[in-house]
Amino acid sequence: MNRSRVLGARARLQATRGRPEAADLVAGLVETLEAIEFPNIRVDGFVDAAEATALLGDVPRAVGYANEAVRLAEAKGNLTRARQIRTIIARIQRHSSAV
Repeated sequence: MNRSRVLGARARLQATRGRPEAADLVAGLVETLEAIEFPNIRVDGFVDAAEATALLGDVPRAVGYANEAVRLAEAKGNLTRARQIRTIIARIQRHSSAV
């Protein structure tokens, strides 16, 4: 398992628990992703960042991370993954409007 996946899992776990250190983990994850060349790893990392950030209540930033994941997936030609991420975006937005 690579570092970005570990950071993403930790960020989501801490965000689920409502712990403020999740924001620092997300920041570290995004910083790590900038140095990674592999699009699929970056896509998954930005999805992790989006989900953790949404749990922390920052919906605009979460959607921004998810949109970056969509952009990367589409650039790679992975339209199925891009559609999956758009579903995640819709869920994040729907949940925020219900709260």
